[in-house]
Amino acid sequence: MMKQKQYFFIVTSLFFLSQSARAVTEVSSLLWHEAEEKSNFNNFVTDVWRGKTTWQSLIEQSTSAVVQVRTCNMHFDWIHPYQAPAQSYGAGTAFFIHEDGYLVTNAHVVNNAYIVQIAIPGCGKELYVAQVMGMSSDLDIALLKIDAEEKKKIENRLGKIPFLYLGDSNAVVQSAKLAVLGYPQGLEKIKVTMGICAGREYAHLASLFHITANINSGNSGGPVLDALGQVIGVVVSKHSETELIGYAIPINNVKRILSYLLTTELFSLPYLYLKGNYGSDELCNMLNNPLPGGLYISKISELSILYDAGVRSGDMLYALIHDNKTYLVDRFGEVAVDWNKDSVPLFEIIQSIARETEIEYIIFRNGEEIRGKFKITDTARPEIRQKFPLFEKIDYEVFGGLVMMELASNHVPYFCGKHTFSQYPWFSLCSSDEPSKGRIIITDILGGSPAFNARILRPGEIIKKINDQEVFSIEDVRKALALSKGKALITFEEYYSGHLMVLSVAKICESEKKLAGQYRFPLSSLIEYLS
Repeated sequence: MMKQKQYFFIVTSLFFLSQSARAVTEVSSLLWHEAEEKSNFNNFVTDVWRGKTTWQSLIEQSTSAVVQVRTCNMHFDWIHPYQAPAQSYGAGTAFFIHEDGYLVTNAHVVNNAYIVQIAIPGCGKELYVAQVMGMSSDLDIALLKIDAEEKKKIENRLGKIPFLYLGDSNAVVQSAKLAVLGYPQGLEKIKVTMGICAGREYAHLASLFHITANINSGNSGGPVLDALGQVIGVVVSKHSETELIGYAIPINNVKRILSYLLTTELFSLPYLYLKGNYGSDELCNMLNNPLPGGLYISKISELSILYDAGVRSGDMLYALIHDNKTYLVDRFGEVAVDWNKDSVPLFEIIQSIARETEIEYIIFRNGEEIRGKFKITDTARPEIRQKFPLFEKIDYEVFGGLVMMELASNHVPYFCGKHTFSQYPWFSLCSSDEPSKGRIIITDILGGSPAFNARILRPGEIIKKINDQEVFSIEDVRKALALSKGKALITFEEYYSGHLMVLSVAKICESEKKLAGQYRFPLSSLIEYLS
């Protein structure tokens, strides 16, 4: 059996989906400098005549803009949410993209950070505070900024803030030489490794460069430079089982979202919420659709922007038209482009189109050609997804010894070990791309509580109903619990097994204050209401 590939991120945090973005306002000034405005090439051509190689010169001129990121992190307790978060310290890499103090790094470098500091080459060991303006966990990119006071300190040391020019990642070809700058293993001095672009890879919502430059923990968020000293990618991860297989986010993908990150703490990439399969000759013939076929849409959610535009399951997508350019969708769901010799996945085209611009589609439905229009907008995100406690409120309720939370993919590592996925059917909800209603998970049952003594429900199980009311959120839980006022009993029904637990309201109210003191959780306002 072929051994499954395993990947790891350069620092330990995992990332999944972010929440819907706030409305994006127009940004009057650029957050970065395009390489066309100025090239480092003219600056270091003279150095070649002085005996320095081109790479030596450009690296010398680039290193001052590449900083080490040091973070103080808080790790939310997804089992006991009322307890103080654990703390840790991390390190990564970032780089300046503008003289006003904007920097780019990976989202997973800062998504748990309550303090972000940077160390700049040329400023000794001095640390400067940076703020997280916004991040996209989908793309794994974060925008940082130093404030005016820190900016003055840096300018007093360096004269001005150095920055790197952003190039064109679509112009990068296979075997192109490149350099990676960063701080591997948390080392305090900047390091440089060389390699080539081996090609492109595509993963869930992600287009990546495969680079052969050696990278390690701490390189996350560092720039990948081409032979002109322009940033063509951002280091993100490496293969866990071999060397010389690293990955970088193409800089064009980064540039598309930077202005949104200026005003949006958690930015989401557009998501189509559809599933498709290859459109074979036989499938086309059965549906009377023209050959060679397009992408067969096997399932589409009602939350999809294409569903709103009239696309349905069983349709076959043949083309998208935007700005007088036609993108033909082949039977594998890929599109031929002029900037890459290989076809690219459909999501690459969707992500390249600016939001709120009109796109026309062409589908065939049982032999009939149908055209429609849609716009890329903020799509609703799944209720069950990864959440970020530093950027969004995490709610919970402790009642009768049950610690109840809204199910999130953050709960998976706590319950679903290597051999225990079958014990928790809800795991599929956390790993699915399909949007689904929220669920209420029991993260713990406190010893000595009425729920513990009942010995019916267990941590890791899902509550379907309370007092015969379906619950999908903590607010639903509170409303259902409140129905017990004036009643002797309260009922809890498990989602998958149907197990029914019945508790005494009086016993809960009598024991809750003692439990709150023992386990140090805030007493629910429902106790006073039901007493």
